[in-house]
Amino acid sequence: MSAPRHSREALLRFADRDAMGHVNSLKLAELIEDARLDFLAGIPQAPDVEWRLVSLRVDFHAQPVAARRLVTRSVVSRIGNSSFDMSHEIFEDDLLVASGLSVLVQVDPRKGVSSALSGAQKSCLT
Repeated sequence: MSAPRHSREALLRFADRDAMGHVNSLKLAELIEDARLDFLAGIPQAPDVEWRLVSLRVDFHAQPVAARRLVTRSVVSRIGNSSFDMSHEIFEDDLLVASGLSVLVQVDPRKGVSSALSGAQKSCLT
């Protein structure tokens, strides 16, 4: 895929684990959110529109072993007229811990409707 890839590393804290020592499943969704927001900071946006997350799916593949450092790798996997998808994978070293899909729509909040992506935005996403 030729779309820009994004990678974000996170160091886990003690509080990110449950009573059994497993990484909390909500933490994995948070890692995807952090990577998505970090990526979106580099996409130009008009002041009168905003991004809305309309769908988030997280699939769990394996429990992290040592779970001290996880890396979230993201890529734009689909570009529409006013929306795009980001595919995410969370790794501990070479172990795929979770994967996910975020669907984002650009919205004009005053009108409550979607707003077409600009050419500059689409260029940044491809």
